[in-house]
Amino acid sequence: MESEVQAGIELFKKECEKILPGISIVIPVRPTAGAFLVSFSFDGFRTYGTIHEDDFADWGEGTDLLALRRQAEQFITKWREGKKSPH
Repeated sequence: MESEVQAGIELFKKECEKILPGISIVIPVRPTAGAFLVSFSFDGFRTYGTIHEDDFADWGEGTDLLALRRQAEQFITKWREGKKSPH
């Protein structure tokens, strides 16, 4: 994995942790078709999202960090909505 991608992944995890402390994020070592399937778990509930490898690389290089924050917020919102849905 490229160092920029790894750095972007770490920044993304930290941003998610700021929004929802204690969230567990699992990101595979390798992307599939240029994207990572990311697992977000907290309080017994889980959701998934896809993040493009190039986005992680951009964030790792320090560019488009506002998009990083928006992406983190979007997935935390998705998790919160999934927790509320009756299953």
